[in-house]
Amino acid sequence: MIRGLRPVPLLLLFLLITTAPAHPTIDQRPLPGPSPSAQLFGYYRRYPERYLRISEHTWRFDPFRDSAIHSFTLKNVATAPYYYIHVRFTYLDAKGKVLHTREVQVLEGIAGFGKKQIRTEVKGAPGQAERAVLSIESARIILY
Repeated sequence: MIRGLRPVPLLLLFLLITTAPAHPTIDQRPLPGPSPSAQLFGYYRRYPERYLRISEHTWRFDPFRDSAIHSFTLKNVATAPYYYIHVRFTYLDAKGKVLHTREVQVLEGIAGFGKKQIRTEVKGAPGQAERAVLSIESARIILY
């Protein structure tokens, strides 16, 4: 032990080493980034299939018009309104083999937290299809 120096408790040494300075220096300032709302709108823009939900889907094949008539509910769980919504219709046979795929644009927009009943006709749908699977392909958000 060196003369004139008092022993320092270990807890005090630990606190001195691990505490941050009272004021951040220039190097320690956080980098400016997008605001939380800008990040949220970025998610809405990139992942519309996560925020637009399809439910209550029914359909029937019309042999006279050689088309399938679909009725479904489209629900928006985002705060932003969507428009130019593209829905993909995939027709499957009894074994699950894809017979035909078609993409249709829904003409109506949908408000934030809105819900709409959609009825659309898909020309050229296969008559032997057992099931139709719907999915959101793309959509745009409306920014104010």
